[in-house]
Amino acid sequence: MNYLSKEKSLSYLYISTVLFITNILMIIVTFNNPLTKAWLPIIYIIGALLSIVYLLYIFIKTYIYNEEIDETSKEFKIYDFIAPMVVMTSIIIMIFGNVIVSGKVDGRSMEQTLHHNQDILIYKFNYVPKIDDVIIISRDGSNGKELIIKRVIAVPGDKISFKETIPGFGFIFVNDTLYQNRYLKEDRSPTMFSKDEYMKMVELELHNGNYDDEVTLSKDYYIALGDNFNNSSDSRHFGAFHISQIGGKMIFKFGG
Repeated sequence: MNYLSKEKSLSYLYISTVLFITNILMIIVTFNNPLTKAWLPIIYIIGALLSIVYLLYIFIKTYIYNEEIDETSKEFKIYDFIAPMVVMTSIIIMIFGNVIVSGKVDGRSMEQTLHHNQDILIYKFNYVPKIDDVIIISRDGSNGKELIIKRVIAVPGDKISFKETIPGFGFIFVNDTLYQNRYLKEDRSPTMFSKDEYMKMVELELHNGNYDDEVTLSKDYYIALGDNFNNSSDSRHFGAFHISQIGGKMIFKFGG
């Protein structure tokens, strides 16, 4: 007659416990991320704990009490189902709950790069934005928190300057390099900003709201704009975004 081996019960318990602890640590790290679903860690923790308790029960029976569990018994069949499920669930949650999440584009502010209702994958674990990253931002909207997607054009420490060419309008320079939206296929001319748009983008750097044509972006603040420049609400309207508002970056898009 075949019985459950001590080595098998120990290996599943060990792997499941390590994955559970790792997942908990990752959940703690990503808990304040705007993309984190509050219900996901709760469901995972409850399910994983119940499963680990059962694995521990099997381990005690086989290791402490030296009771052999018949492989044809109901008890073993439950164990043989739960053990690999705990491992697979932990790995899935670890990847698709704490590291990579799915999303859907809402609106046309990132055309032609992204289209309305297009599905995307987002990397969010311990993420620090870089120039040209397409990021997901949480902001206060008219109906509570809303997520928007934009492209980073300036990061902390960057020098932002405004050169007025006609009254009230001009060009933006990032570290003395002229900013030009390279994603507007129908328009290759330098991108023009209004003076008010520039001041809104850098308002946290202005002293008492007074105009300054050159500022340095503060720590933890990022300027992000939509690729569909003339049909986007972004840092020109909301100002620079704090790192706590940024949930992650797009790493893959489905479809064209």
